[in-house]
Amino acid sequence: MDDCTTTKEEEVVKSEHIYGLEYEDNAFGLATTNMLIHSDGNSNIKKGNLFEEGKWIEKANIDTVLMNPPYNAKRNNCDPAYVKTWKSNVSMDPSKGLHFVYEVAKRVKTGKLAVLLPMQCAIGGGNHDICKFKKLMLQENTLDAVFSLPSEIFYPGASVCACCMIFTLGQRHSKDTNGGTFFGYFKDDGFIKKKRIGRVEIIDKKTGKGLWKGVEQLWLDLYRKRKTLTGHSIVKKVTAEDEWLCEAYMETPYDAVHTQMFERVVRNYIAFRVSEFMGVTSLATKNAHKPDILIDCSKWEWFKLSDYFIIKKGDRLTSEDQVPGNVPYIGAIDSNNGLSNRIAQPPRHQGNTISLSYNGSVGEAFYQPTPFWATDDVNVLYPKFKMSKWMALYVCAILRLEKYRYCYGRKWTLELMNNTMIRLPTHNKKPDWAFMEKFIKKLPYGDCL
Repeated sequence: MDDCTTTKEEEVVKSEHIYGLEYEDNAFGLATTNMLIHSDGNSNIKKGNLFEEGKWIEKANIDTVLMNPPYNAKRNNCDPAYVKTWKSNVSMDPSKGLHFVYEVAKRVKTGKLAVLLPMQCAIGGGNHDICKFKKLMLQENTLDAVFSLPSEIFYPGASVCACCMIFTLGQRHSKDTNGGTFFGYFKDDGFIKKKRIGRVEIIDKKTGKGLWKGVEQLWLDLYRKRKTLTGHSIVKKVTAEDEWLCEAYMETPYDAVHTQMFERVVRNYIAFRVSEFMGVTSLATKNAHKPDILIDCSKWEWFKLSDYFIIKKGDRLTSEDQVPGNVPYIGAIDSNNGLSNRIAQPPRHQGNTISLSYNGSVGEAFYQPTPFWATDDVNVLYPKFKMSKWMALYVCAILRLEKYRYCYGRKWTLELMNNTMIRLPTHNKKPDWAFMEKFIKKLPYGDCL
């Protein structure tokens, strides 16, 4: 409409440039009413089934598509040919909406398609149907970009974690010739939740202006110029077999490392030992309480986790099989040093190790001083060097920086954990373990451990 100079041109836009298709009665009524309220016309907003309106879509010569397909569509709302391939016990779309996207891409053929989908579609993993349609999409289209959206973008309507995928239609995706897909970690958009209202924009108290405009400008600039910015974006060549989300490839932002994150680890460990009567004789720390300060990580170097730790998987033990006793049972929880129970079964893991959840509360790292049993949602890090508890607590704080990568069903698997790279203080191109120990000891309560 901004490009129109006459009323006649505006009428052409309303009657010939905007098309829509909606199956559900209430959503169709809301859509057409919304169009009328905003004077956008609604003559081409049609109530119908996507899989019965293919010819109508093709005749419209559409070149820009905005989609939000159903993520859990029932059998009678999906492509009948696709439904025939489902197992008898499957009642909802196993592709989580991707087969709707593929149908539209086949009909539109050229232009751009932007679609909101659940994060499961970006992860893929062991979902056969999602992997199938990812492959089909890239046979004739290019994955241009994927944006990880705020975790509660649909609040208060739904709690699903969503991403926005953008495809260039009609151009086959090739890892060799494609310059790379843009991945944006666009989780913080300057909005917060308000009970019974929804998501509202945060207002800067100094300027009196909302934060969204600045966030939007940054996002658009990164995407249009295809910039890589730590903590926000990365350009990566991918195939249908790869994960399609920024969290899988983006470098962890170490510029946000500060003393408080280390202090929090120390305080939590002290609290756990006190609650368990584990030998804390005094909480009279001699270390002064210092203000929270950023730490210069510019000279830190990257190290592969498996070069310094042997990583072993925990063992499943159902609640029915847990016999009360004194052996710590470490679960995938985010508090109490991971201790979820005490059992009589013999410990499976040694003390002076680190427990690290890969499922459940993913990324929760705790120093374990004594032998224990770990659930199968927890991996255990055995040091290949002489590790003190202070060194371990330092590493725990660093490992927790990786938590953002693993949520909405994405697990920190043993393979991924072995290949994880972390940054650490360095001396002679090796981790400076002595510095890390001294650092933790100098923190408030670090001398009480």
